[in-house]
Amino acid sequence: MEDNRNDGKVNRGSSCSPSGGGGGGVYMADAVLGCVMPYIHDARDRDAVSLVCRRWYELDAQTRKHVTIALCYTTSPDRLRRRFKHLESLKLKGKPRAAMFNLIPENWGGYVTPWLKEIAESFTCLKSVHFRRMIVKDSDLELLARSRGKALQHLKLDKCSDFSTDGLLQVTRLCKQLRTLFLEESIILEKDGDWLHELATQNTVLETLNFYMIDLTKLRVEDLELIAKNCRSLISVKMNDCEILDLIGFFRAATSLEEFCGGSFSDLPEDDVPDRLDLLYALLDTEDHCLLIQKCTNLEILENLNDFRLVLLDREERIADLPLDNGVRALLRGCDKLRRFGLYLRQGGLTDLGMSYVGQYSTNVTWMLLGYVGNSDEGLLAFSRGCPSLQKLEMRGCCFSEGALARAVLQLGSLRYLWVQGYRASQTGRDLLAMTRPFWNIELIPPRKIVVPSQDGETVIMHPAQILAYYSLAGPRLDFPDTVIPLDPGS
Repeated sequence: MEDNRNDGKVNRGSSCSPSGGGGGGVYMADAVLGCVMPYIHDARDRDAVSLVCRRWYELDAQTRKHVTIALCYTTSPDRLRRRFKHLESLKLKGKPRAAMFNLIPENWGGYVTPWLKEIAESFTCLKSVHFRRMIVKDSDLELLARSRGKALQHLKLDKCSDFSTDGLLQVTRLCKQLRTLFLEESIILEKDGDWLHELATQNTVLETLNFYMIDLTKLRVEDLELIAKNCRSLISVKMNDCEILDLIGFFRAATSLEEFCGGSFSDLPEDDVPDRLDLLYALLDTEDHCLLIQKCTNLEILENLNDFRLVLLDREERIADLPLDNGVRALLRGCDKLRRFGLYLRQGGLTDLGMSYVGQYSTNVTWMLLGYVGNSDEGLLAFSRGCPSLQKLEMRGCCFSEGALARAVLQLGSLRYLWVQGYRASQTGRDLLAMTRPFWNIELIPPRKIVVPSQDGETVIMHPAQILAYYSLAGPRLDFPDTVIPLDPGS
């Protein structure tokens, strides 16, 4: 499902019969492939298999257990049902990643309702659901709980919004086999803490509980202790901030716990050093990182190996080391296993030559974020002549024209998703039409004023125009808000 655009290009009318003719070979090939298929889990390998011929496409459809849909508008619920009837696990993403930084209009879209209706009616084997950056209503959660509650084992509402603790109550009351309940950074209307109490009294198999970075104040510590006592397989808990000394009973009962996050000390104890350190929100400079790594002599896992992101903060008015062309080239040449790469700089941080280096040496990178890079359109075009594996590209604060953006998209052969904020926009976006191709949707978000809190009360800032373009087998979506303008080649 991750490379759905091929569905419109490849002819699957042929069968996989051996060159010698006869049906016996076909049956044997089916039998062999049927034994092999359960061991092919990587989505890219599955996609490659399904493109061989119609029969292999059908075998993949019958045996695929998990599907990730990177943007909910790239396909439709009924198309998913027709192709993968026996799914056990579904991950569905809604709003673009930029929504996490309040760069996307709140009403942009990403509604889970049509998907949950199809799940309730058709996906009888589903055990795991992961919704990310989607709009979820209490009625959606109730429908999910009533239709799939007996079988549902894993529910992740990841950075979702628009639901309340009433919806969670239905989930914890009816989904008694939940092993994972993940709510991290979701926006939840809190009415009471009954949902956690219901989880504590109804569930005995919970392994992972996560309500980290959520403002929930009506939960009872006693319910956490009861969960720890009843769920002997509980291994991971991430929660909102609380006094960790109030959780002594919880820790005593949670004998299998391997991971905990979210507590804080009023009075620091002198002993008990953790064996896991989460620095996601730690503001460390280069020297701090080097010192930390030197001190961690037993460090086993270091993430900056296949995922590297560099952000220059605005604390320094002048940085003498710019541009970073040669440093970026050395990094990309040395880290040839990088699959995700982010470079968020400032004007002058990377020249057109540096952009060409990024394109030349990002052989395996599939996702990239570029901010305030390049001097001219030539830099973007030099970049786009490389990056053979790039599927998702996000850019901010660009000096590039619409025409150059369109030409770059056409040169990036693997690209299936583009988001740009801040570029040399025209009144009509006409030059963007040059990137038009089959199954390619283009959406514009015009410049808009945003009111943000400040020390003096409120401040009005201007968000530049944005482009969102992506492959979709479902065609243009039908739920455009007034803040989004679809770019129609025929108009």
